Amino acid sequence: MKNYISFNRTDVKLHNKIIYKKYKINTIPIKYIKCVNKNILSYHEHLKKNLVRIPKLIFHNKKLEFHFEYCGESLSEIVKKKNIPKNKINIILKGVSEILNKCERKKIDLDPHFKNFTIKNNQIFYVDLFPPMTNDYKKLLLNNNKNIKTYISEHFNMYSYKLIKHHFLADLKKTKNINQFFYFYSKKYFIDNKIIKKIDFKLIDKIILIEEKNLNNNNFTLS
Repeated sequence: MKNYISFNRTDVKLHNKIIYKKYKINTIPIKYIKCVNKNILSYHEHLKKNLVRIPKLIFHNKKLEFHFEYCGESLSEIVKKKNIPKNKINIILKGVSEILNKCERKKIDLDPHFKNFTIKNNQIFYVDLFPPMTNDYKKLLLNNNKNIKTYISEHFNMYSYKLIKHHFLADLKKTKNINQFFYFYSKKYFIDNKIIKKIDFKLIDKIILIEEKNLNNNNFTLS
């Protein structure tokens, strides 16, 4: 069984081609756990209707335990490899950009970090559901973190459908232990294929600055 832990303290395990996730709330009172569960389900349904390629939900309960179908290798593992065939990079970026384009058109917010995408049978899946990008969840989180309300709002703004293409590039740029060719090729791919008309490097640096500032703050939370 392979184990993972995310920034949001989500426990993730892979066993027999099933992904077991247990989402954890940090500052939201336990009495709202049903509400959090409802919002995760709502976000999953919203993505399924609009993105198509997300993991099939197999099981969930009110303890925030979710089981999903396995949707392949994470891009976080692929981009660390020293040699990535160019045709594979093209398949990855085509799939990622299709998802980002759909989100932009349909005004869907998400966290476009490359670790949140997987590849299976040459198809790209988006696999991140927590925190759910719903208005109800954001209000719940903000109401229970009034002392860092500004930082949370600022952070969620970086997940806006208007910024996710630059955000994807920003996460590649700030990550030092990846194949740097993947980052440089991604910029070229986005321009050549008109995913982005012009790369705004100031925006990329702003996204990096905001995320690193918040993630290095011990009081910051998204749950």
